[in-house]
Parts: sequence; structure tokens; C-alpha cells
Amino acid sequence: MLQPNAEWFWFIDQNQGKLSLDMGEMTFTTPFKRRKLMSSADTKRTFSVDDSSLYTHFYHAVEDSLGLPEPLCVQAALNGVAALMFLKPTGAKSWLFDLEPDIGPGLLDYITCIRSQFQQGVFLILQRDANASLVMLLSQQMRLNNDCLLKQFEVVKTLNDRLGLYLLPETNQKASR
Repeated sequence: MLQPNAEWFWFIDQNQGKLSLDMGEMTFTTPFKRRKLMSSADTKRTFSVDDSSLYTHFYHAVEDSLGLPEPLCVQAALNGVAALMFLKPTGAKSWLFDLEPDIGPGLLDYITCIRSQFQQGVFLILQRDANASLVMLLSQQMRLNNDCLLKQFEVVKTLNDRLGLYLLPETNQKASR
């Protein structure tokens, strides 16, 4: 796992108009455009202890559940931190997703599957309260309807009754036998 550093800082890349993270020897650019960010993103800000804690949490959630290569885990974790810390609040867009059977409290960890009428996507749960969750798409893309395509690492809020259980691929194979 790429270890956070006290020298890292968030800033708006003026050329791309996106939130970025200066990591010393390299710069990580998020997909989040300036117009979707809170005004606090306009000020250069260090990668805080809270950021580091979230990064570690998201990294392990993705690595443990999906077994993705390290660069993808890092990318997902950093985008998750950026989304949670800097994106403007948004209303739930639950009408885009299918209802899921009630799976009971505590059965969803941090990875969930959400279905639209066209496709199913794998999401990282960034924040959850009693009624709704802020989720980030981990799949390459997901068609929501005829006019809307969600791209990898885009964030959406949805009611919790749209969150489905994510089964590991080995579990899916055993269940189908």
C-alpha cells in the first residue's frame, strides 16, 4: 500500500480544472471537477490525519473485498477520500436504481452492488446513515438509463433500499453449482 506522507497536499489543478493531490514525486488527479467541489477545495490543504485514516480504511475495504491490484486500490481509496472531503452535498437519486430485498442491518460492509434497469455496478460505500448512502462506482461504467452513464469513480447518493449484497466471485461460483 502506498503510504500517505505529511508532505502531500490537495489543490485544484488549474490546467485540468480538477481536484488533485500533490504526492511529491507525482501528482494524482481525481475525476472531480471544480464546479462540483465545495469552496474549501479552492485553498491548498494538506493531506490530514483524517484523510490518511479514510485512505487506509477505503484501501483495505477494496483490497480485502475485491482483491484488486495495488494501483487500483490506491486510486479507489484516494478518489473516495477526495469525494467524501470535497464534493458538494447532493440529494439522493434513488429512482435510477432498482429496489433490493431487505438484507438486514450489518450485512453490508463497504462494497455493495446496485442495479439499474440496464446494468449492475459494484460500489464502495463512502458514507452511510440510517436512510441513504453516498457510494462511488468501482466498476468501469454503469448505464443508469437511456441518457445517463455513470463512469468509474463517480459518486451518487441513494436510499439504502437500493444497496445489494456483494458476493465474492468464488461465492457466486459455489452458489451456482
